[in-house]
Amino acid sequence: MKRLSPKELQIAGTAIAVLLVGLVVFLIGGEPQPNSNDLDKSLSGKEVYPIDINSASVDTLVLLPGIGPTKANAIVEYREENDFFSDIQELTNVKGIGEATLNNIREFVVCYIDNTEIKSKIKNELIDINMATTDQLQTLPGIGPEKSQAIIDYRQNSGPFIHIDDLTKVKGIGDATLNNIKDLIYVEETETNKALRKSSHTKININTAGVSELKRLPGIGDVLAKRIVEYRDQVGQFSSREEIMNVKGIGEKTYESIKELITF
Repeated sequence: MKRLSPKELQIAGTAIAVLLVGLVVFLIGGEPQPNSNDLDKSLSGKEVYPIDINSASVDTLVLLPGIGPTKANAIVEYREENDFFSDIQELTNVKGIGEATLNNIREFVVCYIDNTEIKSKIKNELIDINMATTDQLQTLPGIGPEKSQAIIDYRQNSGPFIHIDDLTKVKGIGDATLNNIKDLIYVEETETNKALRKSSHTKININTAGVSELKRLPGIGDVLAKRIVEYRDQVGQFSSREEIMNVKGIGEKTYESIKELITF
């Protein structure tokens, strides 16, 4: 048998190597195998999103863009303090989360409320928002210490609520929060409320009305009624309905609720 020369051996070796490479490429389909970590990430993303902010753990919340461990813990702490998020927008109440952060994660989150769980946290009887204590108000979904105190402060400064819809005049309580609790609260029918409702048919002259008469207006309690009288004494009579907004504590929202009930 003829012995191959070194040059012939080199050529044969190269040919064998080319054949082996071609065989490997053929067997694996010519495509690089995906990285297992990348695959796990893509699958986990599809399985996790959207994230329910009312039930997600810290480990799940950190998957959201821009939400690290600190913000994730802040979300859970807020949820525990306030029982539930009433809507996604409420995330901006969490320390460290502003509109920019919310806009980045809005498409990745949802806000589900488990009615069964809510009902286990509240009393069977309805709550009178004109009489409830801070502890009683906090049994309502989405009402934590700050909002319950805001309700009481509004009650003391502006007078009793006439309708449950008046809760939206309280700082921090919007339509979404009201919708979550409206079936759990009521306003007791009292002589005061009857008089307040009656005022919608009898306009009150803000240049002549006394404190007791002014208090019949929705949102006008003892403090604001006295300020109206004091303004009149110091500045003079009102020359328009809108001028009542010059009285400290009476803003556009209060004015909108009383403008059809007053004259000058």
